[in-house]
Order: sequence, then structure tokens, then C-alpha cells
Amino acid sequence: MKVHKGMVIGFCLAAAMISCASSSQAWQPVDEAVGHNDFAGGVDALTRGQEAKKPIYTKNNAVSLYLDKGLIEHYSGNYAASSESLREADRLIREAETKSVTQNAASFIANDNTKDYPGEDYENIYLNVFNALNYYHQGKLEDALVEIRVLTESSGKLGMLADKYQADNGKLTEALGPVSKAASGVSGVDYSAPVDFADSALAHYLSALFYRGQGKSDDARIEFDKIAQAYAASKSVYKNPLPGSIEDERVIPEGKARLNVVGFSGLSPIKEGEAVPMTVSGT
Repeated sequence: MKVHKGMVIGFCLAAAMISCASSSQAWQPVDEAVGHNDFAGGVDALTRGQEAKKPIYTKNNAVSLYLDKGLIEHYSGNYAASSESLREADRLIREAETKSVTQNAASFIANDNTKDYPGEDYENIYLNVFNALNYYHQGKLEDALVEIRVLTESSGKLGMLADKYQADNGKLTEALGPVSKAASGVSGVDYSAPVDFADSALAHYLSALFYRGQGKSDDARIEFDKIAQAYAASKSVYKNPLPGSIEDERVIPEGKARLNVVGFSGLSPIKEGEAVPMTVSGT
């Protein structure tokens, strides 16, 4: 399995990352470097921007800093530094999770800038995916599998995420639906629908490839089976049929080998602040 940098540039374009930067101008040097495949230059530009009098990231946005830095370091080929940045992001996310729901709700109503940015669920998941790829590039398959197990095991992040939304059962989403709709300007979306994401096909796919790389064919077979289970468990996420190539992956013709190219495409959302009037009525 080999990850091709050219195929994944779209995923890490600095201007579209999960950042709450102070201004678009602050990101310009990073954008230009990344846009020219100069990822090492992108890391340098980000570091200089953060050391400026007015840093790109505020103190309460440290999660985004280390996520973005970790991704650009990954594509620059500095996998050890990327792992360090992503581990720090993971630590900060776990630290934010210890804060009370009451404090988070209060900051949403009063001023969301008063609390630390805790990271989105998908960011929390993808940092382990990219850290697994970091270890793969360093020839550390067992360490890569440890990162994936953080997601795939029942006591891991995906299991906790499923419990989180099952306990909420869409109540918070429904309550905040009108605000979300007004802020986004998107109509025709059912904001009261609960999130249905319990498993990651990507995590199981990478796990299967890593096991196969270790020569553990039976473990790889189990992980390939779990890809189909992930599709079945999260139909609202995986709306397309299971790729037929998954079955082909199970067999390697004698005297031949498989080359797996993993690529990420599309742009992550840009977070922008917007004032939304709200009317609160008592009973």
C-alpha cells in the first residue's frame, strides 16, 4: 500500500481546513505553499504565522492548530512531527471532553468564543487515521494498527460516539435545528434526524491492509468482513453500495501482488462566525 501525495492535496488545502483562523489574509502564505505542493514551506509559513504578534490561531483554538499542522506535516513527509502534532490535538480534544455540558450550552447562548474549540467528531476520528498512516510510512505496522484499534474496538472512539448520539437520541439536534437552519441558510434538511454513525469502513479497510502487510491473512479477512458490517450499520452515511472491489481484495493471484493507493479528496468545511437572532420565550 502506498499513499500518493498528489491524490490527497485537496484534503489538506489550508484555506479549507477545519480552522477558525483570525483572517483569510493570515492564511495566504500557507495557502500558496500548499497550493504548489510545497508542504514543508506550508509548515514553515504556519509556524511563522503562529509566532507573529497576532497569531493565526487563538489560545482557545489550539485543537485546530495541531490538527492542521499535523496534516501539513504528514504531506510534507515529516511523519514523526505529524504524529506529535496529532497526539497533542488528541490530548486537547480529550481534555475538552471533560468539560461540563452545561458550560458548553451556556457558551453557545452567550458567546461561543469564550470556550476552547473541542474539535468535531470527524476530526477526532481522522486524526487517528492519519496517525496510522504516519506509522505505516515509518514501517511501524503494529503502531499503525494500534491507532486503528482506537477506532474499531467496541470501547474505542466510534463506540463512544455511537453511545453519545444514542443517549441524545436527536434531542439536542432538534432543539438547535432552527438556529442551525438560520445560520446555514440551507433549507430542506431534516435537522431533527439523529446521527447514525456507528462504524468506519475506512478504519476497517486500513486495518485489513495493515494485517495483510504483516502476513496475518485471517485477521485481514475479518476486517474485510467488517467493512460490509460498517456499511449496514451506518446507512445514512454510506448511501452508495458496497464497492465490488472489496471482494477482489480478498484474493491475491499466485505470483502476483496488490498495490493499494489510498487518496482523500474534497474540502473540509470552513468555520465562520455569524450572528443569529433568537427569541426565547418563558412558560
